[in-house]
Amino acid sequence: MIDLPPLTLPKDHQARILFFAGWTLSDIAKRLDTAVSTVAYWRDNQKWENQTTFDRLQSCTELRYMYLLFKENKSNADYKEFDRVCKTLKNLFFPVREEEKEDKKRIKAFMKIDPEEFKEKINAYWEENAFQYQKDFIYETESILKLPTSDGQAVVLKGRQTGFTWALAIGRALRRAINLGHDQVYISSSQRQAFKARDDIKRLIHEIFGVKVQGVERIQLPNGAIIDFLGANYRTAQGFTGDVTVDEYAWMLDFEDLTEVVKACATLKQYNIVMSSTPSHESHPSYNFWMGITEGRKGVEFTYDEARKGILCSDGIYRKIITLEDAVAQGNNLISIERLKRRHPETYPMLFQGIWMKHGNSAFDARQIMRCMIDPFEDWPDVWISQGLDRPYGNKDVVIGFDPAKELDISACVVIALPTKDHPYHRVIEKFNWFGEDYDDQADKVIDLTTRYNVKHIAIDGNGVGAAVHARVEKQLIGKMIPVRKIDGNPTLKGFLVLQMRNFFRDQLLRFDKDWTDVFESYLAIRPKAGRNIILYETVRTSQTAHADFSWAIMYGLSYINLDGTTTEDNQATGAWV
Repeated sequence: MIDLPPLTLPKDHQARILFFAGWTLSDIAKRLDTAVSTVAYWRDNQKWENQTTFDRLQSCTELRYMYLLFKENKSNADYKEFDRVCKTLKNLFFPVREEEKEDKKRIKAFMKIDPEEFKEKINAYWEENAFQYQKDFIYETESILKLPTSDGQAVVLKGRQTGFTWALAIGRALRRAINLGHDQVYISSSQRQAFKARDDIKRLIHEIFGVKVQGVERIQLPNGAIIDFLGANYRTAQGFTGDVTVDEYAWMLDFEDLTEVVKACATLKQYNIVMSSTPSHESHPSYNFWMGITEGRKGVEFTYDEARKGILCSDGIYRKIITLEDAVAQGNNLISIERLKRRHPETYPMLFQGIWMKHGNSAFDARQIMRCMIDPFEDWPDVWISQGLDRPYGNKDVVIGFDPAKELDISACVVIALPTKDHPYHRVIEKFNWFGEDYDDQADKVIDLTTRYNVKHIAIDGNGVGAAVHARVEKQLIGKMIPVRKIDGNPTLKGFLVLQMRNFFRDQLLRFDKDWTDVFESYLAIRPKAGRNIILYETVRTSQTAHADFSWAIMYGLSYINLDGTTTEDNQATGAWV
């Protein structure tokens, strides 16, 4: 006879367990004092006969668990059985995959590696695989920062695509941890960038030793040394101590606070600091730091050419510039300089030659824009662009802005999330550059976005190919009731959009990914010029930089808002232009 749980368990549940145990319908009906037809109804309605063996075992084990859980005056045998049932349920509901078992074995194997063997193989890998300019910098800083005239800091301006995140992670943080036993604090402008450095280290260790390294923001090495990886949460490093590596410092908000945290971590004399970045704008406080400008000092003396060679300046800071040309000259054959010059004719000096973007007569304030650049990895848990989902933003509202190519066959499109209770500002959550002169193809891509997002408004520049794109999008979306606005070349309208955008940046009502420096650059390329009784705005571009017009695409997307705060829906009845 089967022991059933207390009678508070519904009869149909009791009947199901007995059925799984092989009882006939009549025997179940007799046991539960109910009609056979009722038991038959339960069987058919709940599809007992369709249950898999796994489902039947799970149900029976769950029932036994409930019975033992509520049984009074349990015996020792009951407690032992209860423990076994708990383990069985855990395996049924949360089965451990073979890969997970192997991962656990690899994690245990990692901490058992002999520290000397670990050090020897990591150093050998670095020597064999790093480019010469990467090794030169790491060895130079290790030597120079020990000098009595050094204050233990090195500051680097690097060209993009030079592999410096990898070099700092492996050649500096990992090697100092294993060679000197120093704890390491690795800080980047975004959590995503910090985790890239972490993953570089994990992949290297797996490649050499075939083991898995455990840890998200912190990993511990076989010799006991710790490496912490921090992004926008760098203030949590205040209690840490060790060597500090900072990646992309010229793109970080609150730079002054960052330097104080960094100095506190490396207070002890055996530790040092290396800060590396692509330069940003001269208005960023890191520019003064690079130039050695303080309240009581106009700056330290050094030239661009001296910095390319590396120079220990009078303030005790070692400064170094590593350009893309340096990387190619010293063996990095993965780079095509000519291609990058064609792609970035205006910003090539900043992106690849370590030259700061200068003050100009841009219509926008660089510092205000930079305050709106955030880390979506940390700040936007509701956006899942990188996960490949059909609806990466669920059913929440967005608007779309589209700026067609001007001289070349490259167009810009953005998706902007509207403010929510948790995020009371607009967010540029996705951006695209589309190549090709086929306006049907570009229109179809805009239309496709309406299947991925809950689109409330689309604005398209109606000049050139944009007129054809607008006509096709508007026609295809008639049934969806999505307003599709055509932006003409009206100088008054463009002046309004620029004014509105300035207010957005001033009040921090827009956010976008801090890694999207092309968006930052595109705003600074917009310049005012005098017209007849009006100020005109134009983008300073060559034909090759038409793809940089994300700024106008964003402003078009935001054109659903009037200067007085009303929106497209508010004005549809009156025929207003937004």
